[in-house]
Amino acid sequence: MATRNREQLLLVVAILCLAGLAGDRLIVTPCLHFWKYRAEEITRLNKTLSRGHLLLTREREIRERWQEMQHDALSEDASQAENQVLKSVDRWVTASRINLVSLKQLWKNHEEYYNTLECRASAQGGISEVSRFLYELEIDPLCLKIENVAITSRDDGGQSLAIDVTFSGVQFVKKEDLS
Repeated sequence: MATRNREQLLLVVAILCLAGLAGDRLIVTPCLHFWKYRAEEITRLNKTLSRGHLLLTREREIRERWQEMQHDALSEDASQAENQVLKSVDRWVTASRINLVSLKQLWKNHEEYYNTLECRASAQGGISEVSRFLYELEIDPLCLKIENVAITSRDDGGQSLAIDVTFSGVQFVKKEDLS
């Protein structure tokens, strides 16, 4: 009889162990993974909410900056925009006393709301002229972005330099002009 009770006890313990394992695999572990996922999702959403609140508090400043960028962008007329860039390049060349070798302009259509005018300028001069040319390009009120700069030495002493700079300006297209 003691053997029979022992077998029943072992059978009950085995069933309880299997039930515990099944409960762990089917209920506890998925719930823990779900809770962990939810905690990460809540953290991500809180960060997004904080970023949104920051944007709302800075809305006026961002709108003013956007208006300034639109004002400083290239003119809506392509020939006027090219003329703006040519006048700016002339100012840079005059201020830096660099020898401008070539200037090439190319229009690129990216999206329906804006175009870019990509320009590549090649010039020659000393280190002071090259650095002043880049400085003038950077501080120009016209909204331009330097895409690429290559500076090479033209002599063994490095006194004469050649610079190839690629820069672009954005031209906003009015929504009425899109039809």
